[in-house]
Amino acid sequence: MSADKTVAESCHELASAWQAGTYEWWPSADRLSWSPELIRLYGLKQAPTAEDGFSALVHPEDRVRVEGETSTYLGSDLTTYSHSFRIVRPDGAVRVMLDRGVIDRDAAGNVRVIRGLNIDVTDQARAGFSMQHGAAAGVGGQPEQAHLAPHAVPTGVFEWDIRADKVQRIASDYPGMPKTEGAPETFEHVAKAVHPADREAFRAAVTAALTSPDGKYWSRHRYAGPKGAECWFVENGRVEFDTDRTPIRMIGFAHAIPEQEHPGQEPTDADAVLAALFGGAPVGLGVWDSEFRFQYVNPMLASINGLPSDVHIGRRPDELLPDLVDFERLYRRWGEILETG
Repeated sequence: MSADKTVAESCHELASAWQAGTYEWWPSADRLSWSPELIRLYGLKQAPTAEDGFSALVHPEDRVRVEGETSTYLGSDLTTYSHSFRIVRPDGAVRVMLDRGVIDRDAAGNVRVIRGLNIDVTDQARAGFSMQHGAAAGVGGQPEQAHLAPHAVPTGVFEWDIRADKVQRIASDYPGMPKTEGAPETFEHVAKAVHPADREAFRAAVTAALTSPDGKYWSRHRYAGPKGAECWFVENGRVEFDTDRTPIRMIGFAHAIPEQEHPGQEPTDADAVLAALFGGAPVGLGVWDSEFRFQYVNPMLASINGLPSDVHIGRRPDELLPDLVDFERLYRRWGEILETG
């Protein structure tokens, strides 16, 4: 893969998985470029070529607000933006989009290009997450919460050009979420921003991704928030490799963990490293109790089983995977291990 690919091109696989798509907009030429994922999210066969084509897709009740917010972003000195709105697809379906991105300006402050990410958050909106600005009418007349709290969906997007050691982080204004200001950072800048108690585990997770067959990355760690507050985030992504397996870049998403879901105790360095290795391992790993019920399942094993991680907890493998055979032999072997050590 070419090292010259844009973030929009590099986000292809992750964008599909997150129901997200990327775009670039050059305001002075009024020229739009959409990724294939974004075209699909909007239910189109081809992307609009100008901003008015996009505006026509925005829900009529949100259109004036979105146009006003966009004008405010362009007329300010902001370098990032985040807002949400509804769209109406050609088939009549109403979807809720979270729109985040960065504004590239010249030395005089004029906007050169806007690069952004749209995430379809309709399902999260229906689930009842808190809003930033209020409720909006949704599909079938049901209320939809169109402006979600940052933890409902990915809070940021990051790209690490490994060969050049440049990190670019596109983030919302969520407290504690680091974002790139000005020149790109290095990996060491990012690592030093991680809480000292989590830093070793973070490095281990990155190393695991760089050396794994599929390049998958997963980490749960803290950043130092405003006035010393600790903000927890989960990050996941994927490393891209050259033909000789040299890591080229890592693209991924970060999303905040709600306060009520923060870990209840300080992890030791050993616990943190073990959790990172489990989370980023390229094989399926699980922890069971003495009755063979899942206590923990890593993302890879959950993917292999085709079930969400939380569905496993408290249940035995034969309850979840009835098509697999010879469970009794497995349980006998596990019983022997428990008895003999």
